[in-house]
Amino acid sequence: MRVTELEDMIVNLIEADDHPEISAVTRCTTEPGDLDHSRLKIHYANGGSTTVMVFRASGPGVPAGANYTVPKGVL
Repeated sequence: MRVTELEDMIVNLIEADDHPEISAVTRCTTEPGDLDHSRLKIHYANGGSTTVMVFRASGPGVPAGANYTVPKGVL
């Protein structure tokens, strides 16, 4: 799964929930061409926020994983 696909899935799930405590989801910008990580900021009705970062793990010794799973070698 590509990082951008996971980002889209997370945003779509949060927005589809339409929870009254979540006022917005913002996609934070990364370096141009950086496809290895993504950041989302979830804004709450009480003024608080949470930032979530998704990072793609790859390289020697990191096994390929099926879509929507995290390879055990990464944990």
